Amino acid sequence: MLYRIFIPLMLRLFAGPALAVEDPADSTIALSGRVPSTITRSFAMRNYERIWKAVAPEAALDRRAITVVYYSRLDQRKQSVRLPEWGGGGAVGRDLIVIPIDRSPLPDVTLPQVTVHELTHIALERAYGRLHVPRWFHEGLAMTLSGQLSFDEQLSLSRAVFTRKLLPLDSIEMVNRFDVHEAELAYSESHLAVAWMIDRYGLDGIPELLRALRSCGSFDAALKQEYGLTDAELDRLVRNYIVERYRGVFFFSDAYLFWFLGALLAILAFIAVKIRNDKRKRLMEEQECAEDETADGKGTA
Repeated sequence: MLYRIFIPLMLRLFAGPALAVEDPADSTIALSGRVPSTITRSFAMRNYERIWKAVAPEAALDRRAITVVYYSRLDQRKQSVRLPEWGGGGAVGRDLIVIPIDRSPLPDVTLPQVTVHELTHIALERAYGRLHVPRWFHEGLAMTLSGQLSFDEQLSLSRAVFTRKLLPLDSIEMVNRFDVHEAELAYSESHLAVAWMIDRYGLDGIPELLRALRSCGSFDAALKQEYGLTDAELDRLVRNYIVERYRGVFFFSDAYLFWFLGALLAILAFIAVKIRNDKRKRLMEEQECAEDETADGKGTA
């Protein structure tokens, strides 16, 4: 329990000065540190309310204080929270978010999107914290509600489809231990898993599944009750959805592969032309030799 008091206190003491003027809005959310000019307290509050309605529409909004700390690399040594090398932000418990302002998030998104992403984690933790919500669902819903979509995500998924290296959804539970490439794929698959749910069951299917989670006590049981699926069946359906969607994208989206194939085709074309020219040259030489021999034969006759 002490970390909930100690960490926010240390972050407030050591955070740099705010670089943006906060709007006079609901005091539920406090912005601290090197706040980007694109983010205001009213922006954060509006999105927190929107997220809450999406994940727990029947419950009253949890208005306990949330502190969002923005920091730079210069402040990193003062932080009590350590993010993975690829992390664009982190939600700590139910009342603290930390976001580096000069680190490229994964996938490549804006700081307002990262803020909304982490607020989604806070809302899910507050509404269903005593129940286990799978990490892939956490990340996929956070990406969906924050509007995160990038070319890199499409490239990551298409590569995995081409090389047959898609991850099982349950393996994403350990995403914080993944390297940057595995993490990018894990987040992308999580995003597409939630996208598949919405495509098939509609946006209302998300809070319905979460309500079933509350009544059943486990995500697997809720999945079976609400969607009629086991976790293995869901994994297979999501995998098929991703494969069908990205089967042919790899060859057209990967610039390096595109140029490599182009160069390879150019080399093969050059070799083919050279072989053809050499063959033609040999034929011409053979014809000339035959003509010379014929001429020599006529001259001696």
